Amino acid sequence: MKLHLVGFSERRSKLLLGEIDPTHGPCETELFTRLNESLAACEGVEIVIVAIDFENSSADTVANLYTLGALDTYPQSPPVVIMASNGSERQAVRMMKFGVADYLPAAGLSRREIVEMVDGALELHALNSGDSRDRMIKKPSAPRSIHGAPELPGYQIIRPIGSGGTAQIFLAKKTGHEEDVVLKIVDLSAADSLSEQLRERFRFECDVVSKIDNKRIVNLYDYGLTDTFAFLCIEYFPLGDLKQRLLEPISPEDGIDFGFQIARALEALHSRKVLHRDLKPANVMRREDGTLVLIDFGLAKSGTDMRNTFNILGTVQGTPMYMSPEQAIGEIVDYRSDLYSFGIILFEILTGKTPYDGMTLPEVNKKRMSTGPPQLPEALRRYQPLIDKTITADRERRFQSTSDCVTAVAHFKFNPK
Repeated sequence: MKLHLVGFSERRSKLLLGEIDPTHGPCETELFTRLNESLAACEGVEIVIVAIDFENSSADTVANLYTLGALDTYPQSPPVVIMASNGSERQAVRMMKFGVADYLPAAGLSRREIVEMVDGALELHALNSGDSRDRMIKKPSAPRSIHGAPELPGYQIIRPIGSGGTAQIFLAKKTGHEEDVVLKIVDLSAADSLSEQLRERFRFECDVVSKIDNKRIVNLYDYGLTDTFAFLCIEYFPLGDLKQRLLEPISPEDGIDFGFQIARALEALHSRKVLHRDLKPANVMRREDGTLVLIDFGLAKSGTDMRNTFNILGTVQGTPMYMSPEQAIGEIVDYRSDLYSFGIILFEILTGKTPYDGMTLPEVNKKRMSTGPPQLPEALRRYQPLIDKTITADRERRFQSTSDCVTAVAHFKFNPK
């Protein structure tokens, strides 16, 4: 095996190789100070392991962090693995978004963890056909755990916590990390046409989340694709989602704060030319510090391809109660469609109920097309302009930019009386 070690002293490199060699045999190793020099000479190299001390501000550390942020400019590079000193969970997320194959804290690593890291990187190198930036890993079907989930190396399934459609959600732990994480596992064993649609949706969801670094967008830690299932690993939200929070009364002031946070999340998403298209309380999660976070980008769209899509059975995708009228009939949608959904959520936050009673898509559409914007109770009437500018079938009467919506909600947030 040929590998590069970046940022390692000779002593530390010998200690690391002492853990690797008994399993993989003697390694052909080169030491580098800077990652860009390693990547420029990586022909035949199977793994690059980078030692990073986040409290060290030396020129070499800064240069290596810069190169990590530009990994996509080295399309033929082998998998890059980080061994971090003094790193945090958020720094790990940043590294994974840059495209590194794995991230492990240097302190307390066992031989088993090091071997698993190397094995995973070797498998990725062998199966990626020379493109280590594409982390859609192809490998044989995995055996099932006692909870019915595929056994994923590096993860311990704790318990199932939800399901929906073709996806199962599990609480889990990742090797080398103390925090709980969530594994979303998508079944790809269905008919070929549906399976391929699910694969494309999964690839897009991972691509969207991995490229947006914003505190109001869910942190994506890991993802992969096999012949029979796909998985992604995201942060765990012990407080649950906004749908659960809506079971309890919410003051108008807190409701407007919630609305402000959701609008800011949409602003971050729309600034990257991405639409969510399935905005609803169940897709708004709550961190323990009070931050609201958007999740589930399986129906998202980007760029100019904004025509609403139908599933294999010809049914419009989305949630009827929160879907814009144009999305419901399959028209081309833009950011104003998400703003309509935002208005429905804001109305529900403020009043405790959705504005329309019909549960089927035709029923909901008929009501919202014939009745106009719903009216808030008298005690909440000062917020009516926000409803009028979001929940209207005429897109031209809605906010004409997400920033305008944020500004309007901010006015009520920072001027509560």
